[in-house]
Amino acid sequence: GWVVEYGGSGLKHLSVPERATITNMGAELGVTTSVFPSDSVTRAFLAAHPGFGPDPPATFPLPLDADGALRCLPHRHGTDGFTAVRFRRA
Repeated sequence: GWVVEYGGSGLKHLSVPERATITNMGAELGVTTSVFPSDSVTRAFLAAHPGFGPDPPATFPLPLDADGALRCLPHRHGTDGFTAVRFRRA
């Protein structure tokens, strides 16, 4: 499958629901996973919607941070850095 990471100066103008619409359209292109960076828009959305929270899986093959996030760091893992978190609405 293909993974598409969206970027650029226009991101700051897209709301989280608009980003979700774009990621859903990725399937039309045959994309397996679409990724937007976690930025001030994401943090503002989560702050405004306290019903959303991290929902780490009960079992996972890699170690998760205390907050349930998977963080791969370039200096530790020899890859591009990224963070992945699964959220659930309460």
